Amino acid sequence: MEPTLTDGVAFFVPCLNEEGNVGRVIDTLSEVMKGIGGRYEILIVDDASTDHTLQDVEEARQRHPDAVIKVIRNVFCRGLGRNYFIAAHRAEADHFMLVNGDAAEPPETIQAILALKGQADAIVPLFRSS
Repeated sequence: MEPTLTDGVAFFVPCLNEEGNVGRVIDTLSEVMKGIGGRYEILIVDDASTDHTLQDVEEARQRHPDAVIKVIRNVFCRGLGRNYFIAAHRAEADHFMLVNGDAAEPPETIQAILALKGQADAIVPLFRSS
């Protein structure tokens, strides 16, 4: 059994044709964690994308060589629920967080959620439109 990232965070990033978005997600997560500190991994689950999603991931890897970025590629679309299960079982960190591959969550939201880490078994944020 592989060692866990003690008190670290595994970010699950589901992707289906997220070219132009997933790189920004990786940039955001890397910058947020650089500011907070601590160990983390990013699990990209590509759900059989037909665009350049994986190329964006590789370019982000080059921008963030110290980040642990793992890619799980599905040969056919499995859907969000199955991909959540797959990522959760491959995660090595003590904490697990879904961050959408479309770059919907701003850094401030991710920071606010991470600030609650360790206060409950599960944190379910409520997003409201203005």
